[in-house]
Amino acid sequence: MESDETFEAISHPLRIKILELLAKKPMSFSELKKELGIRSSGKLDFHLKKLGSLVILNSEGKYTLSK
Repeated sequence: MESDETFEAISHPLRIKILELLAKKPMSFSELKKELGIRSSGKLDFHLKKLGSLVILNSEGKYTLSK
């Protein structure tokens, strides 16, 4: 991920909150949705996609920060 893409990825308060939560522990989609208070699955999916390679799914199917 290029630096301009990285800055764009973290330029939204909700995406920053996602990164903060995932820095603490891996979380499933539904856990993230509940913790963030998001009703729309599409909204969370959009923001996870915007984070690109910063967030990955681990072997347990939970989102976690990439190295």
